[in-house]
Amino acid sequence: MRPAIVLAATLLACAALPLPAHGAPTGATATTTTTTARAASPVPPAPRIVAEGLAHPRGIRALADGVVLVAESGREGTEPCLPRSPGSAGAEQCLSRTGAVSLFTHGRRTTLVGGAASLGTKDGAFAHGPSDLLITPKGLVVVMGLANNPTGREALGAAGRDLGTLAYATRKGLRPFADLAAHEIANNPDGGAGFAGLWCHPYAVLADGDGFLVADAGANALLRVAADGAVSVVAVFPAQTVTTPNGPAQVQSVPTSVVRGPRGSYYVGEYTGYPYTGKIARVWHVVPGQPPRVHAQGLSPILDMDVDARGRLHVLEVDYAGSPHTVPPPAGRVTRVERDGTAVPVITEGLTMPSSLSFARDTLYVADDSVSLNGRLLAYRLP
Repeated sequence: MRPAIVLAATLLACAALPLPAHGAPTGATATTTTTTARAASPVPPAPRIVAEGLAHPRGIRALADGVVLVAESGREGTEPCLPRSPGSAGAEQCLSRTGAVSLFTHGRRTTLVGGAASLGTKDGAFAHGPSDLLITPKGLVVVMGLANNPTGREALGAAGRDLGTLAYATRKGLRPFADLAAHEIANNPDGGAGFAGLWCHPYAVLADGDGFLVADAGANALLRVAADGAVSVVAVFPAQTVTTPNGPAQVQSVPTSVVRGPRGSYYVGEYTGYPYTGKIARVWHVVPGQPPRVHAQGLSPILDMDVDARGRLHVLEVDYAGSPHTVPPPAGRVTRVERDGTAVPVITEGLTMPSSLSFARDTLYVADDSVSLNGRLLAYRLP
């Protein structure tokens, strides 16, 4: 089936079926809570492998009838290159046209977007490109990551100008309509200083009326993108002070996910930054026009969130302390966060540096092995 036909069918399916990621945790409150573990949910059966060989998979979107869309950040870079960056464990990042958005259904793969810009290390260990996606009545929207100082983007030439943007997919490629990198240069929402203080990495997107909300992991902010591409700040997430063997340290928030909350509010999950001290990640409750408040805390770094068919919030965590760039990569897990902030383990083994999760009824899809060229898409049938 041609990609255009598949995309049209997918759009029709989306019109008939609300995306699970847009739901709200039923009865959730804005109170500050500390997550505490309790007895795990029934152990789910071993996952079904839906796809393998994904190039640094990032955001996924599960639809009806086993249809899943996957954003792939790309492969090894070639040239031109940007300076060594904390976003790639200090390695040089170089441009390629290997980013993609793929559609999987019943064992078949269809490329909806190919040849998208990607910043990758020359050994293929890290890549940043397509980070998330969203089906809208106007078409497929793709979040293009950057994970770098946005002032260096011009050095990549015309091919690199899609990075750090929100873009529509067209038959001729991506068409950016909102420039998050330019917004970071002009506004620097978190007020960071120095080379790493000015940082852009759009990571996750949520439909919001006729516009969008974007969690920018580099800006430490939740941004709103209007239908005309205008960008504004909804919330800025503060750093926290932690104790390390070398004394107190400031850890940035690094927001990586956003889902809809009750009564026009949102929940935002954070990854947290260096020096990676373990279970200090938080889920923020954001009411537009008010400072963000902590809803749950004491979690490992969060890479994604979604709600199940019963409206319960689930977070995707990676379990490490010290560095996310360890060999082998850190394990991951899926945790359900109850309305009172209690953490209930759902999937506790079998995941290696997962990047995204998405519900479709009683099936949970997870993108796994996200820091490799052999990423996997897994499907769990939850009890």
